[in-house]
Amino acid sequence: MATTLARVIPLVRKEVAPLPSLPKPADLYCRVVIALFLHTPQKALWLCKTCGEAWPCAQMKQACFLIEAF
Repeated sequence: MATTLARVIPLVRKEVAPLPSLPKPADLYCRVVIALFLHTPQKALWLCKTCGEAWPCAQMKQACFLIEAF
């Protein structure tokens, strides 16, 4: 019985950099809650106490967006 060998394309394994790990949901939730406590408005000027932007600041908007996603 005659056997023939098929042409084989060698597979080259490329090293792939691992993707950065995403924060766990509990960690993300804690960070959002901390942002909600830190970025509060000053009563007289309606500026954020932490970053000084007009309230609601970008951090507060992002925290509210994330908390709604949970």
